[in-house]
Amino acid sequence: MPGYRLSSRYERNIHFVNSENDELGGAWQAGSLTWAEMTQRMEILFELPTTNFALFPCLEDGDPNDPLSHHGPPIKLQKPNIIKPGFYVLLSPDGEPVDIPVNPEMPLPRALSRPLSSPNDPLSLKLRNRVRERDGRCVITGRKAKSGDFLALEVAHIFPVAQLEMVLYSH
Repeated sequence: MPGYRLSSRYERNIHFVNSENDELGGAWQAGSLTWAEMTQRMEILFELPTTNFALFPCLEDGDPNDPLSHHGPPIKLQKPNIIKPGFYVLLSPDGEPVDIPVNPEMPLPRALSRPLSSPNDPLSLKLRNRVRERDGRCVITGRKAKSGDFLALEVAHIFPVAQLEMVLYSH
């Protein structure tokens, strides 16, 4: 029987569950999210360092019933491989249950890496159009643009550029 699942308010196609099959987090894979990038996000989301747990793919089809007993080999998180949609169980590196507390604090406030530009700035327009073309939807919620209207979708660094170096070298 599936465990606790996060609100269906946010569409996800990547799910992270613990040994009790409770969902700890997730993401929407629009085709470009890698394990190396996800490791950076997990360092913020979870209070346990990524060196103290491992991710194993759930081998059951669909929403798993028993991910602790039905999982594949651990995934190498630092590789730049694209994440395949599905369920993943977080366990100790030995494959045993481990408590992974979720960080209750708000993420770091965004520090501007450059001055705000106008919506008509050529660099901003180029980036915005490339990201909208690549993803076609919000990468946080998975919602698609209505009728191809991308005006409601804005482009932003999920991890502020000013904070990225700190996340990468905090180990």
